[in-house]
Parts: sequence; structure tokens; C-alpha cells
Amino acid sequence: MRERRRFTRIPFDKRIVLKNEEGTTTVATIENLCLKGASVVFDDPRFAQQTDLLSFTIELSSDETMMIKGTAAVVWQKEQKAGLYFVSMGIDYFILLRRLVELNYQDADVIEKELEQLIKG
Repeated sequence: MRERRRFTRIPFDKRIVLKNEEGTTTVATIENLCLKGASVVFDDPRFAQQTDLLSFTIELSSDETMMIKGTAAVVWQKEQKAGLYFVSMGIDYFILLRRLVELNYQDADVIEKELEQLIKG
């Protein structure tokens, strides 16, 4: 199978709170993260189906003072795992996400090039 990823993924073990269009909320665990999405593991694989839009909150601290919020689309699902594509998020959240990926990847130049690619479309 050909690799289709355009963005560097970092291993990331944090919880993500997801809310579907019906208002149901669940918690999943992030496996890896990049500037445009995340791979997550659900406790209940029936929660999200491919093409669903979900609002999300990635909790970066236990006291909920540091978080990333936005909207994501489910682009693939297999058993309890799913791929999320970040559709939208505020600029402050994106800056925090970018910094998080840079710090965990340890090669800011690669992430900077990916950011340029993202901006160009």
C-alpha cells in the first residue's frame, strides 16, 4: 500500500474528547498527531462513522487550562481506530498544535516546510 501522508506524524498519547452532530460525547486516545489530523482509538467503535463531522478538544493539561479545540472529519475507520482530518480550528489553537508537533519532532525545518505546503494548499 502506498503511503499517502503529506505531514509528519508524531507519537502522542493524550485523550481527545469528541462530540458528534447528535450531541453525544465520547473520549478517545490519540495514537499520533500531525498538523492536519490524528489517529485515534475509540472505546466504542460505533461512535463515529466515516464522513462524520466531530467537534474535538485535545486536553494537554490535567487542569484543562491548555487545550486545542476544533472540528474534524472522520476520514477512515477500522475497528476501534479512526483517522481524523482537522477541518477547522482557531488560529491560537493551530499555533499551539504547530508548536507541539515541532517540539516533539525535533526538526523544526521539516515542520516549517509542511506549514508552507499547508498554506499553499
